[in-house]
Amino acid sequence: MPSDAGGDDLAHSGWPVCRLAASCTGVLEAARSPTAALSTGERAGVFSGAAVRGYRL
Repeated sequence: MPSDAGGDDLAHSGWPVCRLAASCTGVLEAARSPTAALSTGERAGVFSGAAVRGYRL
């Protein structure tokens, strides 16, 4: 699920704004539906890979 900026960093780039509208659980539940068709690796890129890259973990 690429963001407008490119790559699979949607969860990383949108997190602060998402947290204004919903709880952590609500944000994650809302993201699970559109990512359901992605492979395990693609979902990992959306949910954790972006944070690893963004924060250089």
